[in-house]
Amino acid sequence: MGLGITDANLARIPKDTDSWTGETPFINLIRGKILLQVEQHGEAWYVYPDNGKRYFLGRPSDAFNIMSSLGLGISTRDLSTIAVGTMAASETEETNGNGQPVPADEEDASGDVGSGDTIVNTNTEDPNSVVVSSVSALMTAIENANNGSKKTILIEDGTYTLGNMLWVSADGVTVRGRSGNREAVILQGDGMTGSVSHIFNVAGDDFTVRDLTLRRVANHAIQLQVNVDGFTVDNAHFLDTGEQMLKVAYDAGNMSASSDGGLVENSLFEYSAGRGPQYYIGGVDAHNAKNWIVRDNVFKNIKSPSDDIAEFAIHFWSESANTLVERNTIVNCDRGIGFGLGDRGHVGGTIRNNMIYHDGSEGFADVQIGLEDARNSQVYNNTIFMANSYQNAIEYRFESTTGVQIYNNLTNRAITARDGASGTVASNITNAQAGWFVSPSSGNLHLSSSVSSVVDQGRNISGLTNDFDGELRPRGSGIDVGADEL
Repeated sequence: MGLGITDANLARIPKDTDSWTGETPFINLIRGKILLQVEQHGEAWYVYPDNGKRYFLGRPSDAFNIMSSLGLGISTRDLSTIAVGTMAASETEETNGNGQPVPADEEDASGDVGSGDTIVNTNTEDPNSVVVSSVSALMTAIENANNGSKKTILIEDGTYTLGNMLWVSADGVTVRGRSGNREAVILQGDGMTGSVSHIFNVAGDDFTVRDLTLRRVANHAIQLQVNVDGFTVDNAHFLDTGEQMLKVAYDAGNMSASSDGGLVENSLFEYSAGRGPQYYIGGVDAHNAKNWIVRDNVFKNIKSPSDDIAEFAIHFWSESANTLVERNTIVNCDRGIGFGLGDRGHVGGTIRNNMIYHDGSEGFADVQIGLEDARNSQVYNNTIFMANSYQNAIEYRFESTTGVQIYNNLTNRAITARDGASGTVASNITNAQAGWFVSPSSGNLHLSSSVSSVVDQGRNISGLTNDFDGELRPRGSGIDVGADEL
């Protein structure tokens, strides 16, 4: 709602500290207006109607001070008689030489204060969001969102080293990188043995994280507390956490308080050193979670260095239900995908169209799809290739595991029932060869050419309409076995 003004015309308007009055006809045209220096960097000035002088708005704190000192008080009743206006979001913004938005404050991303101003920037593109470019501004924005203020927080490119976790208690909060490049916006702690336990610790429903890298914390990059619904993470990079990267907690004494309707997609979970710091690690580790979707992600190097086996790359248990795990790539993880563990089980759910590879390293390498105390779960059209010595690609275990259906999986290891489990197993291939695939070591288990025992040899399954790449099935006379429809 500001007016653009040239430097020459701006010079015709006295500043608040000037003694001259300026040209009255010209001043009368712009009294009460906000003026933007279009020939400079968009600096904003307010022309006070009473004296016709201009006041520099500068930082958000300067603008607030001017509004406080020059504004008129109004009662709620009188304010209600004034119509509320609307305006379209601006499609332009001032940028620096690299095309990046020019911040209104001078703090750097590490949180070192340059001038003492910690107020977050208002995003002119979206009136319901704020833009931050420092740790202190991010913390303020989270606190304000928890108190009911703007709940979409956009983070400028940079590395943000936290001194403490970010606690999110309000519903409907979104935190995302403004540029959309997850590698350019990094939120980090002080290491896997450091004092910062989490990036986000979440108690509010409908929390969304997008376009960020989250790394170097002692516990979890994100933890959901009990009974948190509607969580979404999209296009995030989880890296080097001391425990499970994404954790969903539960209360064993109140199983009605489940965390429902979560979505994890298009994200990368990995350890940069090729293994984790200890065995108590995992990718997505969810207890008592209902109706979640985990799709189109990559998991790498979730491996224990010693003592015991690491948890699964993707694990839903403690009476989780109806989980859909599809189109994920899992490379060199001790265990791949798990429904249930011991007597803390899983109900229903589907594991389909995933590609899982483990190299020849032994360590604690174990089963790549495991069902324990799982009831009526489906496992179909996954491709698993293991170069180590563990004998089973897929296992279903314990008498409480019943009604499972395991179809159309392409592996080079056995599919095995253990400890009294029961289910239906059909149309699987367990003698796959490395030469059948494009690049097993990178997790690319697309078929490199037609294999007669694989192509068109699967069974039709209700709900199976596409493959790992989202391409329609079937493309020939029948469904192909495995994750890729050639």
